[in-house]
Amino acid sequence: MVSEGATGRRTRTLRAENALTSLMNGPESPERLRRVLEQALVFTGATLAAVYRPGADGDLLYLVESAGVPQTVYGLRDSYSGSGDSPPAHAYRSGRPVFLGPEELATCAESRRVARRDVHLAVLPAHGDDGGACLVAVSEDPHGFDDEDRKCLELIAGAVVCPVPVPAPEGTEPRSDAFSLAMDTGRIEVGDGILELFGMNR
Repeated sequence: MVSEGATGRRTRTLRAENALTSLMNGPESPERLRRVLEQALVFTGATLAAVYRPGADGDLLYLVESAGVPQTVYGLRDSYSGSGDSPPAHAYRSGRPVFLGPEELATCAESRRVARRDVHLAVLPAHGDDGGACLVAVSEDPHGFDDEDRKCLELIAGAVVCPVPVPAPEGTEPRSDAFSLAMDTGRIEVGDGILELFGMNR
């Protein structure tokens, strides 16, 4: 028998995926990245989510957006050396996520800047067509980020670097994999590739 809590945790990943899909398929907005980060607060209980990207020089990882409490509460910097030993630099270089609890954070050189030491840190690298980035999330939950939280963070990290879909110009055929639903009229437009999946044509 599956417990209600376990079912809720599994559906949380699905809800996060649906929310991110909705954000990525919505109209272009300068607030898109911040809204993506807010999903970490909603679905993982993080108190802070931030994105770092490499600058033009390639050596520094710069804070480009954050959501939640100010990053200074946890001592997160505006930039990190890409060749340094900080968790964001390590995750970005290795291409592997870094999850640190209070004990591991206490041994980091960066922990001198952290006002609160009883937190958990997650850093997930993300690589897309437009380059790479790091998603940084902080949790004050004494248990840190559980498996479901980590799956949600992976989805969010992927959305951070996901290219914004370009809508087809008015009056032209949609891309073969396109699907759009106009909520005000109920009009649906689909691409030929999707129609073929259902054995249909125009």
